[in-house]
Amino acid sequence: MIKNTSIRLNWIRLWLTTVFLCWGIPEEYGGTPADILTQILVIEEIAKAGGPFYLFTTAIQIDDMLTFGNEEQVRLTMEHTIKTGDAAFCLG
Repeated sequence: MIKNTSIRLNWIRLWLTTVFLCWGIPEEYGGTPADILTQILVIEEIAKAGGPFYLFTTAIQIDDMLTFGNEEQVRLTMEHTIKTGDAAFCLG
C-alpha cells in the first residue's frame, strides 16, 4: 500500500496522463471503452506491483453510473472523471 501522499499523488498524475484513466468511459465522452472485468484485471496487477488499489473504486463507480445513471448524470460523471481522475459521486 502506498502511504506516502506525494507518491500517491504521483500515481494519480501518472494515471491521468495515460489512456488507463479513460478506460471504461465511452468514446463519446473522450474515453476508451473497456469492460469492467478487463479494468479490474489490469488494476489488480497494478495493485500487486504496489500501485494504488483504490483505482478499483473509480472503475466500479464508472460502470455503475453507465448502468444506472440518467443521461445527464452519465455526462457529468464522465466529464469530471476525465478532468480530475475521480468519480463525481460515491457509492455507499
